[in-house]
Amino acid sequence: MKGALLLFLVFCFSAEAKLRRGVTDVRRREPRETRNTVRINDTELNDGLFGSSKVSFKAGPDFQRYDLENLTQEKDSFYSIDGINFQINYDYWLSEMLVLKHSTSFSRYQLRRYDGLPLNNEEKKQYAYSYGGELVLGNFYLGYQMAKERRTWMYETSFNDIVERRVKTNAHRFEVGYRLYIYKPIALDFFYRYSFLKNRADTPVGDLKGSETAFGFKVFWNKEEEAQYGIEFNEIITNISWGTGTLRNKTFQILPFVSF
Repeated sequence: MKGALLLFLVFCFSAEAKLRRGVTDVRRREPRETRNTVRINDTELNDGLFGSSKVSFKAGPDFQRYDLENLTQEKDSFYSIDGINFQINYDYWLSEMLVLKHSTSFSRYQLRRYDGLPLNNEEKKQYAYSYGGELVLGNFYLGYQMAKERRTWMYETSFNDIVERRVKTNAHRFEVGYRLYIYKPIALDFFYRYSFLKNRADTPVGDLKGSETAFGFKVFWNKEEEAQYGIEFNEIITNISWGTGTLRNKTFQILPFVSF
């Protein structure tokens, strides 16, 4: 009887030790998993294969506000309705550290004045395509892209009339970001982007110049050898100036996406 009781106690102690070791192992693994680098096509990249690629599609609502200010600092303000943005992105890995990138985007919307005065309500359209590269340093990445754009631009005439034009601009975009796992396979991507803007065609008031700042984050499902699904939130602040005024544009986008 005593022998059976002793065997029972040894068995219980052994089972408890295994259980505790299992809990400890899980706790020890979690921090390492959250620090792992987030990569697309992880298996292929780790095998050193040349030419891994990713295509992503994004589409979602686009909310904009415009503030037009003349030399006397009088301001007219507008907001968008029925805005939507579409994006197609293509990434091509030359190595685990170097990525070539291309992006095409299109947005459409209408504008309303805050003061209720009549405004041309034709549908506004903006196009942009860009190409460049990205340097991946562990969880950090640094990027540069050259973009060509067509965007809606408003200015005020000497008769205080609001005139709209589609203007062509060049943009030099610099980006920095950080990717990490919350817990595999859920991942986060934070980014900050700064652009220099300049017109590439004549305008009625001469040269335009300005800057654009964008920041936001993506949360997505990053599973090896599977399509990614997620959503991106970003805010873009644009400032354009010319000889007789300035135009400030603030855009907020919510973009569900799929990548494969």
